[in-house]
Amino acid sequence: GFNGKWLGQTFGLAYAGDSLVAIAAGQLAGAAAAARGPTGPFEISVVFLVAGALVAMWQWKENVAPVSDLTKEGPTIADAWRVMLKDRKVMLVGAVQSLFEGAMYIFVLQWPPSMIAVVANGAVPFGT
Repeated sequence: GFNGKWLGQTFGLAYAGDSLVAIAAGQLAGAAAAARGPTGPFEISVVFLVAGALVAMWQWKENVAPVSDLTKEGPTIADAWRVMLKDRKVMLVGAVQSLFEGAMYIFVLQWPPSMIAVVANGAVPFGT
């Protein structure tokens, strides 16, 4: 029931927003590292963790599935598995998300050793 052009617009806005947040986070982490050393970005992350927890606590409306009259229990993992197997779109979204996350973790974990290997004396400035 949604207009197809909204998908492209949504991804475009998400991409632009992610880029701006990444730039701001990098600048903030760099400033924290300069002020507090290599642990500075981790120390400042506590502020964002607490802020996120407070927003979730005050704003999150619980998403509870309707209770079945027969079992008086909500949906099970087996029910979710059946839905995933029946609907190819659900499986594809899960596969795309998994592949994206996997690629990101590979990049994040392999980038530092790769940079150290190609930079003279391994002197890569990792935000410090």
